[in-house]
Amino acid sequence: MTTTYRAALAGALFLVLLTGIICRFHTPPPTVHLIACVDASQSDRPNLPASIEASVRIYRALYPGRDFLSLYRLDDQLLPLHDDRVRDTPATYEDLMVTELTPISSQDNTYTEKFWLAAAQSAAEDNMPVIIVFFTDGFSEGTSKQGHRMIQQAAAALAANPHVFAVVILGAAPETWSSLEADLYPLRRHLGRDCFVIQSDCNATAALSLIAAARAEGGKSK
Repeated sequence: MTTTYRAALAGALFLVLLTGIICRFHTPPPTVHLIACVDASQSDRPNLPASIEASVRIYRALYPGRDFLSLYRLDDQLLPLHDDRVRDTPATYEDLMVTELTPISSQDNTYTEKFWLAAAQSAAEDNMPVIIVFFTDGFSEGTSKQGHRMIQQAAAALAANPHVFAVVILGAAPETWSSLEADLYPLRRHLGRDCFVIQSDCNATAALSLIAAARAEGGKSK
């Protein structure tokens, strides 16, 4: 073996070792799927600026090109705003939110079951941790008894899904909490107090902490 060949071999081995070290310390974070919905009904209009602000803050915690976002607007209809990997800048995302959420529906109803059914269907296709964030005042003016049963069925499906990591409801009036907890009881029982959160304000801290925890959990499962 010539000296030149030995030097070339040593150089190649060094590059392989260096590449392994770089990959070890620069492994991309585990991906998450955020399913988010903003209640744009007339009763929730006072919460809308805070909901948009918190939503943008949460969006900043997502990794472009890796994390998946399913975003909806809800009132009497459920309008999908985004259902793909995160690609836009936070500024572009905020513009989308303002543009799509500002118009007021002529029907002052909130059919909450439409969102929970969509969330259950979206999460069923996942193989990554799912975090659901719902901005709402908690009032479901248009939801019938059958609608509440549909929410309970969606909650049961989400509770049975091993990828659903957390549910966070932000901006809900305290007088709606008992109804929310009853409708979503299968989820609340399955996830426990730490991963099933209802707040009367739109502070995003809990949602951000749970996204970080979901990443950690996703990393362990790999």
